[in-house]
Amino acid sequence: GLHTGSVEIWSMRSGTVQDVEKTEDMQVYWSDLTGGDVRRAYRAMDRLAALSDKAMEFLQSRLQPPAGVEENIPRLIKDLDHDDVAVREKAAKTLSEIGPFAEPALRQALKTATSAEAQVRLTQLVQALERYVDIPSGFSLGRMRAIQTLRRIGTPAARKALQTLAEDSPSEREHRMAREALGRPAPQ
Repeated sequence: GLHTGSVEIWSMRSGTVQDVEKTEDMQVYWSDLTGGDVRRAYRAMDRLAALSDKAMEFLQSRLQPPAGVEENIPRLIKDLDHDDVAVREKAAKTLSEIGPFAEPALRQALKTATSAEAQVRLTQLVQALERYVDIPSGFSLGRMRAIQTLRRIGTPAARKALQTLAEDSPSEREHRMAREALGRPAPQ
C-alpha cells in the first residue's frame, strides 16, 4: 500500500514455459535460490517448476548432503571451543551455513558440552535452527526454496521427494516445511 491510499500489485510469475525452454544452466537457478534477491529467487522457482521432471532431478541432487560435509562436522563442533576466536567464529559460521546437515550433531554436542563457550555457541546454533521465522542464508535458504518449488511442481515424483524430506531430513525446520508442503495443493 502507498501513502496515497493506492495499492500496487506485482506478479511474482515471470515468463512462460516457452521462455523457460530457452534458459541457461540450472546451476544459475540454484544460485538464485540461495541468493538474497527475492525477485530472482521466485523467477528461478517459476522456471524450475515449469521444467518439472528435469528440475526434479536437479533439486533432488541439491537436497543431498554436499560431499565431505558430514565428515567435517565433528571437527567444526570441536573448533567452537578453540583457543583462537577467529577459529571459533569460522566454525560457527560454517555450521550455521550447513545447518540442516549439522543439526543432529549440534543437538548431541549441546548435551555433552563441558565449556561455557561451547555451550553458548551450540545453544545459539540450535536456537537459530529452531526459529521458524528466521530467514536462513545461502545453502539453507536454497533448500527451503527448493522445498517450495517441489510443492509447486506437484507431480507424484515431487510429492515423493517431499515425503522423503518430511521423514528423513536431519533438520526439524525442513521436516516441518516438507510436511506443510505435502498438506497444500500445488498452485495451478
